[in-house]
Amino acid sequence: MSDVTCKAVLIYLGEAERRGLDLNDYLREFPHSLQFLRDGNNRINWKEFVELGHRLRRMCSLTDDDLVEIGKGVFKSKPLRFFMFVARLFAAPAKFYEWVQKANGTLFSNMRSTVRIISKNKIEIEVQLREGDELSTEYFLVSKGGIAGMPALLGYPEANVEIQWAANAATFHVERAPSSITSLASSPSPTRSVSSSTSISTSSAPWAPSPRRW
Repeated sequence: MSDVTCKAVLIYLGEAERRGLDLNDYLREFPHSLQFLRDGNNRINWKEFVELGHRLRRMCSLTDDDLVEIGKGVFKSKPLRFFMFVARLFAAPAKFYEWVQKANGTLFSNMRSTVRIISKNKIEIEVQLREGDELSTEYFLVSKGGIAGMPALLGYPEANVEIQWAANAATFHVERAPSSITSLASSPSPTRSVSSSTSISTSSAPWAPSPRRW
C-alpha cells in the first residue's frame, strides 16, 4: 500500500543530513533508493515510514525532546513551506489546526484526524491509524512539536501540548499559552468536531482577516 507521500519522508532525510548521518548507512537494505525517496511525488507504505523513524532515532541517538524540537521546525522546511504561506491567511489558530489536519490526509492515507474545539484556549486533536498499523512514537513526537509550533506561524506563543497514547491512536491535548493579544470576539462557540474526512474547499475556507481569537 502507498500510505505515505515522500514529502513526509523528506523531513527525516533532511534531519539525518543535518546531523551528519551518512544517508547510505541510513538507507542500508531499505527497499527504496535515496533518489526514489527524494521525489515528493512517490509514496511508501506505513511500515516503511515507521522504520525510517526508528532508524533516525537510533542512529542519531535522539531523545523524545529532540524529536519534538524537530517538529517545531517542520513547517519551515522546504517540503512543507506551503503550510507557512497558508498560515498567514488564517487569523485564528483553531482554524489553522483544522485546515492542517484536513491537509494531512493528502500526506498520510492511513490516518483519520478529528479536531475538537473545547474552549477558547483548548482543543483536542485525535489521530487514528488504520487498524493493525504500528504506532510510530517518532512520528507522533515530531507531530507534537509541529502542533506546538503552529500558533507561532500566526504570531502567537507556542502552544502547550500533551499526548494521550492508545493502541493505534494518539490524542493531542492543546492549550494556548498566555498571550498579550486581546481577543475582541465574543465568547467561544460550543465544543465541536471537525473530521479530516471533510473535503478541503478553498472557496469556503475562513481566510478573510478577522479579530484574532483561538
